[in-house]
Amino acid sequence: HWGLANARDLANMIDEGGDTHLVFGTHQPFSYVASARVKLATLGLSEDALARIAGGVAAEILGLDR
Repeated sequence: HWGLANARDLANMIDEGGDTHLVFGTHQPFSYVASARVKLATLGLSEDALARIAGGVAAEILGLDR
């Protein structure tokens, strides 16, 4: 388990460096997707930042039209 301090560190890193450098990963098939989504949701980021991390950045890197 991450721990709250690590989640705060990640949120601070996103605030400092921006959300355009992160891509959401679930560690599937070794972990459940739902637990990874809960961790993402608890970061306290804006809806736009969550959308970019959850798929927007990956789609851009892969050249996919969303």
